[in-house]
Formats: sequence, C-alpha cells, structure tokens
Amino acid sequence: EKPRLEKLFADLNFVEDKLEEATRNLEDEPISAQSLAIRAELLSEGLKGKELEESITDELDNWVDLWKRHHERLSGMVTSLQEAVEAVGGSLIEFYNSRDKNEQASHDMQEPEWKRKADRALSLRDEEKGFKLGA
Repeated sequence: EKPRLEKLFADLNFVEDKLEEATRNLEDEPISAQSLAIRAELLSEGLKGKELEESITDELDNWVDLWKRHHERLSGMVTSLQEAVEAVGGSLIEFYNSRDKNEQASHDMQEPEWKRKADRALSLRDEEKGFKLGA
C-alpha cells in the first residue's frame, strides 16, 4: 500500500500544480497578456478595424474557454485523487500541510538572503514599535 500511496500523493501534487497554473491563467493579467499577443499576431497578418477586433474577441474567448475546461477537468482529477488517497488510508491534511510548507520553502529560496534579512529586521522593528503588518 505504501508505494501506491506515494504514487497517489505524487499524482495529486502534480495535478494540484497544474490546477494552480490553470487558475493563474484565468486571472485578469494573463488574459490581458494573451489578448495583446493575439492582437500582435493578427496585426502582423494584416487584419484591421472591426474584423481585427472581432477576431481578437473570438480567439481570446476560445483561449479562456480552453483554460476553463482544463481547470474543470483538473478539479475533477483532484477530487478523484483525494478520494483514492483516503481510500488507502492516506491523510489529506498531512499532504496539504506538507505541500504548503514546501511551497513556502520554495518561495523563501527564491528571495535573496539580503531581502529575507531586511524583511526580518523591518518586522522586528515594527513589532518593537507596536506596528503590525498590513495595519
């Protein structure tokens, strides 16, 4: 059962990563970037005016629709994998806690040491003065 559970956790982690990617691509900024990319491509093909705008709208709608359908499929896969993990006695709470810790560690590794030290120093200073982050 342990190799099966490890495989399920690996699959769930992979699908969760892809689900996060799909979610990010459905946010305003990536949609705007895609719209600009489509516009540039269609302009290079010589489209203008109303035809250009309609083509941009059609292509962007298709792009968004593909990401929405991909998101739905991935959401269903996550649910199925979660059920499979629980069926073999795995702990989803431990999985997601571990996943959150790994994401935080990965994020921390991306920030330069000088920035982490400066952030810590500022946080300590703010605590000493009675300030709270976001207040």
